[in-house]
Amino acid sequence: MEIVSTMGSGSLGRELDLDVFVDALQEAVDHDVTANFSGSGMVTVRLDPDGAAYQFYRTGTIQIRGAKTEADLEAAQSRLLDLLDEIGAGGS
Repeated sequence: MEIVSTMGSGSLGRELDLDVFVDALQEAVDHDVTANFSGSGMVTVRLDPDGAAYQFYRTGTIQIRGAKTEADLEAAQSRLLDLLDEIGAGGS
């Protein structure tokens, strides 16, 4: 058996306006991000074409999926935390 994907989850502790949130993420990176909305309650974002997928829920819950190793998951988390701080959505 081999690990082919890892997942992490967390919460911002507040609700998100997903449209505004995705726009802010887009402005914070220097290239287009892929955002696929699933109704008004969830969006899946890829910051890099071959990178992990970030699922953001209106409730503020976050999941990181598709990292191939635990180190990749930690790198994806670190990148996300830096972006959240940059757009003013980071935790306290």
